[in-house]
Amino acid sequence: MKDALKKKGMFVKKLPNQGELFRKRWENEFASALSASQKKKIYMDQFLWHAFSYEKLPCLQGEQAIQAFEQQRKNDCYLLFEHDERVLQLSKCRHLTSKR
Repeated sequence: MKDALKKKGMFVKKLPNQGELFRKRWENEFASALSASQKKKIYMDQFLWHAFSYEKLPCLQGEQAIQAFEQQRKNDCYLLFEHDERVLQLSKCRHLTSKR
């Protein structure tokens, strides 16, 4: 994945052992309106996106979500993984799209 991102002109920096920290930051930013019991009921400890797939938080879907992502200005991004401590910091990612 790192090589594919670099081919798109992005700078990629590994941030080892940062997964838990970034998942907590994501949770605080996007799911702070949910109580601990709500998070437990939707198994958010397994997958953060359950906050949206269980329809506990509003979100765009389908083509609307894709269009919003494509139109978003992207300079620096972080790529984090569920159940993994790796985090990738992406710079110069203006060409990041939903397509491969």
